[in-house]
Amino acid sequence: IFATLGTALVSLLVIPVLEIVYSLLFGADLHSTELLRTAYVASCVSFTSAICSGMVSRVATDRHLGVFQEVHSWRRFDAAYWLAVAVVPVIFATTTALIALLGVRLVAWGQVGHPSLASLLGLFGLSLVCGVLLGVGAGGIGVDLSDPYTGANTVAALLPILTGVIVPVKYYPVWLVWFSYVTPLARCFNQPGLVLNPAAALMDLAVAAAWALVGVGLVWHAMKRLRQGLRREAL
Repeated sequence: IFATLGTALVSLLVIPVLEIVYSLLFGADLHSTELLRTAYVASCVSFTSAICSGMVSRVATDRHLGVFQEVHSWRRFDAAYWLAVAVVPVIFATTTALIALLGVRLVAWGQVGHPSLASLLGLFGLSLVCGVLLGVGAGGIGVDLSDPYTGANTVAALLPILTGVIVPVKYYPVWLVWFSYVTPLARCFNQPGLVLNPAAALMDLAVAAAWALVGVGLVWHAMKRLRQGLRREAL
């Protein structure tokens, strides 16, 4: 990210801001009356996706170096490893998200519909934790597949849709609403006025934790196949 000043600006500022602008323009084309909500939710979802993608990228690098296999040969679940993998993506993504949220606040200054500071900080913290848990899940999914980025790409593509960034989930067809039930953040981001609901937050955390467990289970499965000689390529 910091190879040059240009790559830093593009990675930390330009791409995330363009993602938010895209969501707003899409919502405006659909004549949405909740563009302020779209701006805040898009910022948080971009934050979550950035953490997840950063963790998956780190896991992919560790696989190439042989670090991942070494660590997970000794422990079925190494909490220290996953926390270490999350540190740098969280720092970078937090910097970008704070700039984006501050920008939304300044641009929309004086408009009605801003969430309270407490709710905004709560949603921000929830997005951070869910990003880390999804990073574990997506990283584990990638370990058991030939393409290590499959999990992160899936999260980046589907999370904005299933959390209702542009169109709230309540307007979705019933079959699509069902998918939002297994999507972290879908409940909190669809509360009236973006008020942080503790029960909804706990449910979102539980769903994110379930995806993390899926990732951990797939890491076990990949390591088991490697020990049995059923998998010959490096993790």
